[in-house]
Formats: sequence, C-alpha cells, structure tokens
Amino acid sequence: MKLLGAVGAVAALLVVATVLLLGGGDVKRDPASAGKTIVDKSHRFALSYPASGWNAVPASGLAKVPSRPAAVLQRADRRATVVVRSRAALNSGLVQIARGLTPELKRRFSDFHPLSARIVRLAGGPALAYMFAGTRTGTVQTELVAPAQGRSFTVEAVARGNDPRVAREVGAILRSFVAR
Repeated sequence: MKLLGAVGAVAALLVVATVLLLGGGDVKRDPASAGKTIVDKSHRFALSYPASGWNAVPASGLAKVPSRPAAVLQRADRRATVVVRSRAALNSGLVQIARGLTPELKRRFSDFHPLSARIVRLAGGPALAYMFAGTRTGTVQTELVAPAQGRSFTVEAVARGNDPRVAREVGAILRSFVAR
C-alpha cells in the first residue's frame, strides 16, 4: 500500500511538470522566466532558472564532479537538482533512445517506475522528455535528451517530495533549455 501512495504522490508532481514541459504554463508566471540564465562558455546551450531559491554550481565546483557536467542547478532546500551534460551527436532517433532508456534505468534504479516518454518541442527543437518515479525515494526524475548541431545534451532533473511549486519550477527550467 505504501508503494501505491508513493507513486500517487509522485504522479501528482508529474502532472504539473508535464503540463509545464509541454507548454501549458503561463509564461508571465513561469518561475524560470524572471530569473537568471546560464550560458555555457561555448554558447552551445542556455538554461534559465529562478533567481530566488536556486543556485548554480560555479565552474570550479563542476570541475570536481567526476562526470564533468556542463552545468548544475540546485534548489537551496535541496528538494530539486538539475544537471546538464554535453555528449556526442546522437546515433539514433529520439524514439529509439526512449526505448533503450527503460531497460537502462531499470538497471540503474532499483525503485524505478516509468511514468511518461514524449517528444516535446523546445525553443531549440524537438527533445525527448522521459519521466520516471523513484518509488522508495519519493522522487520524480526527468531525462531530457536534446539533439543539437554535432552534439546532444542530456538534462537530468530530480525533484523530491510532493510540492507542486517545486514541480512547476523544475518544469519551467526544463522548458527553458535551448541547445544551439
């Protein structure tokens, strides 16, 4: 019964994040629209986030992370984190990538519960938004895969707990991503 409750609470966050990611949010009230923007040093991507309550990890901190992310955002209360990674160009289409993610994520996360996989339209073009729940951890994670010229980007967002405000912020941050 606990498992169903955790999935239900996480699914509520998913609904809010999905609506925002698919473009159903009000831009005037979009939490990331009146904030700060990260542009990587090569100007290959940009990502906006709320000025209040969110922090970008400085370049010196990123250099210490073994996976070498291009950017990391963290909510001050640690209820959400967004990580951007730059990768080589995609060898297959977004639909094929979605199919391959399910078994990979099942191996990586013992409490994996798939929620949604959709092709979404971002300012820079189409992207894959793959969302899943961590049933024991009470998290919703989104893997956003965005192809760009000669590169691709993976934006991973993890939100903890059942707070619609956090879900709205994360959704707005993901929707703001532009790959160039």
